[in-house]
Amino acid sequence: MVDFAIVLQPNANLKSKLPYLCSSVPGAPRSYNHSIHSPILVRPIAVSIETKREADNYEPGLLQLGIWTSAHFARLSELLTTAGHGDTTLPVLPTLLVQGPLWRFCLASRTPDNGTVSEIHHVQLFA
Repeated sequence: MVDFAIVLQPNANLKSKLPYLCSSVPGAPRSYNHSIHSPILVRPIAVSIETKREADNYEPGLLQLGIWTSAHFARLSELLTTAGHGDTTLPVLPTLLVQGPLWRFCLASRTPDNGTVSEIHHVQLFA
């Protein structure tokens, strides 16, 4: 799990679709997301944010974002397949890796051939 998320406030049309969503985990509540953490059940994740202490290496943070976005892609794919749109190209997912005063904006994409998350590309925003 990442530390923070920027989420969307769904409009009435999107809210009305929540009861029809499939559940990734049998018996779990229905969610737009790949997590059943209660604060984000009914708010789709827009940006995932991982934080690390300034003295820590940032590589574990990138790994965590990779695992998290891989699960996010799997959930989006599951929702699209259930809705009959399994051939839809998944979007690029924005993420942030914050390490002390250093902010890295990262973009994760899914490879079309094997469904794994491709390399997360990052650019330094603030230092």
